[in-house]
Amino acid sequence: STYNTASVAYSLNANGLATTSLVRFGLTSGNLSNQVTGSSSSGTSAIAAFANLSGLLPSTTYYFQIEATNSAGTSTSGILSFTTDTQAPGIYSVSASSITTNSATINYSVWDKELSTTSLVRYGLSSGSLTMQAAGFSVSGNTTISGNVSLSGLNPATTYYYQVEATNSAGVSTSTIASFTTLASAGLIAEYTFD
Repeated sequence: STYNTASVAYSLNANGLATTSLVRFGLTSGNLSNQVTGSSSSGTSAIAAFANLSGLLPSTTYYFQIEATNSAGTSTSGILSFTTDTQAPGIYSVSASSITTNSATINYSVWDKELSTTSLVRYGLSSGSLTMQAAGFSVSGNTTISGNVSLSGLNPATTYYYQVEATNSAGVSTSTIASFTTLASAGLIAEYTFD
């Protein structure tokens, strides 16, 4: 299995009758309400059969049962289980806004992928040296949350590079490095000296 798919392999013997099979699956052994069509056969010997499950949740245990049907009746396997892989969080829609002479807001969304996730924004004066950081928001419950982080104490008329980082127990994800430039200070327009 991967974080959102699984392939169920099994042996199917049609005993000479046209036989279809399917895999029933769900989040509990008592509720196998989802199903996907598996292999079919009409031969007299066992074949290697399979069914592909998709759209699964990461870090989740699924229960499944194989069901085969022909004109003689229906047979079912025992109920088995598998757990999908964990996956590092997803980071989306990163942008900078509300840029002033000394502050900026970094906007982004994080999908926790079923694992409690924290985020932060790293920033600095060059793309290779993001030495400052600001704490972001947390996400849990297999959901995508949008939020922002305010950066303050910045220098005017300066280009800053930034990257969003999100961490869960499966790993660390980072956005691509982007940049913004703070506004210039309103300077002295003109100076007139009088005697």
